Amino acid sequence: MNNETNNFNSNGTNMTPNGGVPVPPNPTMPVNNGMETVNPAYNGQGAPQAQPAPMPSEPVNPGPAAVNPAPESINLQPAGVVTPVTNAPEPPPVATPLEATTLNAQTVMNPSNVGSTSPMGQPMNQEAMNGMVPPVAPPNPNNNIGMIGGVPVPPSVPTDPGKKDKKKPKISMPILILLIVVLIAAIGFGIYYFLNTSETKTQASITPTLTTVELGTVLTEEARFFVRASGDVDLNACTLTTNLDTNTVGTYEYSVTCGNLSTGTQTVEVLDTTAPAIEVNEVIVAPNTGVLPEDFISSIDDASEVTFEFVDGEVDTSTEGEFEINILASDEYENTTPVVATLIVTNNAPQTYMICENDFTSSLDAEISGYYRLGITSRGELYNIHKNITYVFEDATLYNEAVAEITNSNTFDGLEGEFYTDEEGLTVEVSMEMTPEEIAEDMGLDTFPTTESEIDTLFEYTCEYED
Repeated sequence: MNNETNNFNSNGTNMTPNGGVPVPPNPTMPVNNGMETVNPAYNGQGAPQAQPAPMPSEPVNPGPAAVNPAPESINLQPAGVVTPVTNAPEPPPVATPLEATTLNAQTVMNPSNVGSTSPMGQPMNQEAMNGMVPPVAPPNPNNNIGMIGGVPVPPSVPTDPGKKDKKKPKISMPILILLIVVLIAAIGFGIYYFLNTSETKTQASITPTLTTVELGTVLTEEARFFVRASGDVDLNACTLTTNLDTNTVGTYEYSVTCGNLSTGTQTVEVLDTTAPAIEVNEVIVAPNTGVLPEDFISSIDDASEVTFEFVDGEVDTSTEGEFEINILASDEYENTTPVVATLIVTNNAPQTYMICENDFTSSLDAEISGYYRLGITSRGELYNIHKNITYVFEDATLYNEAVAEITNSNTFDGLEGEFYTDEEGLTVEVSMEMTPEEIAEDMGLDTFPTTESEIDTLFEYTCEYED
């Protein structure tokens, strides 16, 4: 069998041309002598068999079958026998490699074509087809996808020459800017219209707000100080009823009526929670001059009465020097403010005295005259107040009696103080330290003035000043 196969291959027959598709051998054309057909492939074993020539009963069809007639059965020669060949056919053409071909619905091989001619025009049987091409599914008439080298290629989309690409219209830059400006203006107008013409309807109401008030606060009788309104409420048209007195600590009542709205009776409390606002000044005094806490206070701001006290006790002015004085200011409702003032004690203290003359009377036979000597601090307040009375006797006897009385009792004419006598002038002088209250009592006044202008007015502008 191998020898036969080799011989078959040696005769130039290749069953598997390019692409793996079997090609039948190129048979030797038979010699027709008119009587019989001689098979030149016969190798001489036995006599040639004469076969009657076919009678031409029909015209020969020059179709594909005449060009490539179906092969007859081949008698393989025994191994080693060589048969001379007459009229040897041309060698078969060299198979050309298959090129990539576009297959579409018209060229796809249909299984029904099995047994038809090969692409080379030669007949093919079912067995050859089974060995060459795998079964191919029936073509889809709607499938226009082609094949290039076995790779599907999507069909190209035909261009309709009647339709042209339509270009979108372009908006010029000035027109675009104008549109933006118009849009912004429209939005602005809408906001303006909403804010100025739209009505926000809120339910009208009034709410009490005043529960406490600081002493001394100035409040007019207006509803806006006592309530908060919402909605369509005109506070200027509301009515306030109250007994509030902001200058006196206590609890008070009020009510506000706005049309059909009312707060009802509400309470408000007046309180003093503010400490006094105090400013101090520097005080300069001569040695051994008495000072008071008020001497250091230049201004007071508080709604109630304020009192002052030295924190460290009574101030000693016997020694010259500069000292810090701690003072505590307190109002009626225990609001306090501590302050520190400066005290200067010096013999060069700028002091002023007011000498104000006054008329005095006595039962003694003597000429009586007198005056008040009032010390004025740098703040214009009184200190070191004295009353001086002078007695001038007509004769020595009355003078001597007066001196004897002063010597025995240290008093004269019911007065106590320092006495100065002048025998030559028959004069006795008494100097007494006094307080403003004692001067007021002495002069029959409720109070004695505390300022220079008031004192000068009291004595009908007769006061004189001395350093």
